[in-house]
Amino acid sequence: MINNYLTYLIESAICFALLYAFYKYVFYKSTHFEWNRFYLVSIVFISIIIPIIPFPSDIILFNINDKPIQFLNPLDGTALVVITNSKTHFWETFSFFNKNNIISLNNILLIIYLSGLLRFAIVNFKNNLEVILLIKNSDIIKEKRYKIVKTNSKQTAFTWFRYIFLNPKYYSLPQTEQIQIFEHEKIHAKQLHSIDILIFQALEIVFWFNPFINKAKHTIKEIHEFIVDFKISKKNNINDYSDLIVKLSFNKFSMQAANLFSKFPIKDRLQLLAFPLPKKLKKISFLGGIPVMILIIISYSFTINQINKSTNKLQFFKNIDFQLPVKDNFEIISNFYVNQEFEKKSNKNRNTKILISHPEISFSTESFTDIYATSNGIITNIDTFDNWGVEELIITLKHNTELTSIYKGLWKINYKENEIIKKNKKIGKTGDKRLYPIFNYQLLKNSQPVDPFIYITY
Repeated sequence: MINNYLTYLIESAICFALLYAFYKYVFYKSTHFEWNRFYLVSIVFISIIIPIIPFPSDIILFNINDKPIQFLNPLDGTALVVITNSKTHFWETFSFFNKNNIISLNNILLIIYLSGLLRFAIVNFKNNLEVILLIKNSDIIKEKRYKIVKTNSKQTAFTWFRYIFLNPKYYSLPQTEQIQIFEHEKIHAKQLHSIDILIFQALEIVFWFNPFINKAKHTIKEIHEFIVDFKISKKNNINDYSDLIVKLSFNKFSMQAANLFSKFPIKDRLQLLAFPLPKKLKKISFLGGIPVMILIIISYSFTINQINKSTNKLQFFKNIDFQLPVKDNFEIISNFYVNQEFEKKSNKNRNTKILISHPEISFSTESFTDIYATSNGIITNIDTFDNWGVEELIITLKHNTELTSIYKGLWKINYKENEIIKKNKKIGKTGDKRLYPIFNYQLLKNSQPVDPFIYITY
C-alpha cells in the first residue's frame, strides 16, 4: 500500500513537471491568457489521472478455485490479482517485496512525506484563515453579487471569491481610479480566480516535494492579473491604467490566498499592456500539448511493460500443501506453541506463571543437511544474521497472498531473490553442526505465525 502511494506521487509529480515545463517554454509568452489559465488548471487534473490509467501489460492467466485469474505486476512489485466471474470483479493486492520491517526505507520516506504534507497543510490553512478572520472582523457592504469588505490592511484592494477587500487608502483615491480598481477586482471575483488558487494550494499540500507546483501557483496568479489587465485596458486609457499600476505597486503586503492588485512585478504587466491581443488568435498552437500528453502516457505504458517482463515471476497455485523442510537426519527439538504457561519460582519461593511463545519449529540436524522448499513459491528476501560470530542465512519464501515460509539458520543457499522455487526442491544446506546446531522453520499466515503442521500433509 505504501509502495503504491509513493510510486503514484512520484509518477504524478513527474507528469506535472513535464507538462508545466512544456507550457513554460512554449506558451508562457503567449497573450492568450484565458487559454493559458485553462491549460495550467487542466494539467493539474491530467497529472493526477495519467498515473492511474490502466495500461496494457503482460498478464498471467490461471485458475484459483475454478475462477479465472488475471495477475499483473505494477512498478513497485505489488501483485494485483483480479478474480472474475460473470458479473463482478474482486481484486486483492499485496507487496511481495515488503520485508515486514517497522523501520524500512518505505516507512522512513512515508514519515518524511507526511511531515511535509502536515507543514504545508498548516501554512495554507493559516493563509485562508487570515482572510476569513478579516471578513469576520470587518464591515461588509453587499453590492449585487459581490460583498465589499472594508479593511485596515496595507493592500489597497484584493479579492477572495466574491469578497472584494478595500482599505481606507482606496477611498482617498480619485473617483476615476476607484472605478478602475473596483472593476479590476470585480473581474477577479466574476471569474472565480480564487478557485484556481485553492486548487493549486491543495496540489501544493499533496505534492509539496515538487518544486514546479509552487512555480505554477505563482504563474497562475500572474495570468489572473494579465487577464484582468487586458480586460480593463479595453475600456480605459492604457496610459492612465499603467500609471495606476505603478502608483499602487509600492504596497508591501502578502496574502497568499487572495488575488492582489499589485502583487506581481509591474514590468511584465506594463510590457504586456503595450502589446494587445492579436486580431487573429492562433489558439491552434495549444493543441501542441496533446502530443506531449500522449508521449507521457506511452512512456508510462512502456516502462510498466518492461518492468513486468523482468519481474512477472510471482505465481499463485490452486492447491497449496506443505511438506517438512527436512527429509532425514533430523530431530524436532521444539514444536510450535504460542502463549504457553510455565511456572517459575521467584526469589520469595513463590510460583509465578509466565507465558512463553515459540512461533516456529526447531530442528536438530546433521552437518550439511539438505533443506527443501515446503511448497511452491517465490523467494522474496534473503537476509543474514550474525549469531555469535557465525553468519547465518535467512530465506523468505512467499507462497500466495496469505502464506509465507521463513527458513532460519542456513549455511548455504541455492537460489537468489525473486526466483521461483518448486515444492521439494533443495533450497539450501545447514552448516557444520558445531557452528549451526539448530535449523528453524516458521510459517506465517497474513504476517502472523501459525503452526506449520496444520498445513503439512506429509
